[in-house]
Amino acid sequence: MDSLRGSLSIKNIENVTNKKDTKEAKLDTKPYLNKLRLLWEELEDDLDREAQDRLMDKQAQVLVNLRPHRNLKELEIRNYGGMRCPDWLSDSCSKFTRIHLQGLGYCTILPSFGQLPLLKSLNVGEMHALKCVDYEFYGDGNGVKFPSPEFLKVYQMAELVRWKGSNGSICMPCLTTFSIDDCPKLVRFPSYLRSLPQSNINRCPGL
Repeated sequence: MDSLRGSLSIKNIENVTNKKDTKEAKLDTKPYLNKLRLLWEELEDDLDREAQDRLMDKQAQVLVNLRPHRNLKELEIRNYGGMRCPDWLSDSCSKFTRIHLQGLGYCTILPSFGQLPLLKSLNVGEMHALKCVDYEFYGDGNGVKFPSPEFLKVYQMAELVRWKGSNGSICMPCLTTFSIDDCPKLVRFPSYLRSLPQSNINRCPGL
């Protein structure tokens, strides 16, 4: 199975009962896998707080165990229920070119995608617990942040209020297309995103 090639979708991950099962998938030993989709169903709304916390903790550990090989190019994560994303999403040695995060409804912090050297396209949406895109999004150090992205889309962030800049670092020098849609509470975001040749701002009354 280490020779697995092309794309792989893993669905209904919420049904995993033993966290060790995901570790045994050994995705980090599959260097020829190009695209990976990790798909959960949304957490049930009627769970009590204790049960919800247990599920969130389990999903967080499951995603840690689903770390792919650094050669992976495209990653999609939907409806993951943890509060944070694992460190492997920010691995500066990875070869991610496209990342799509959707429905991470309990995440309060975006990963440090600014450190990914080959990332060309980033889609982030439906992260309803995220209130601020903070400096952590850009990563550590004084070098260029987001050196390669050409396309950035952000959508349906119900609680997002502030999007901080890169604190003086050169950021997204290759970006040509930016789209932001349905962020009703957003009142601040970096000015360089507004001045792009293709900058689309929709349903963001505070901007």
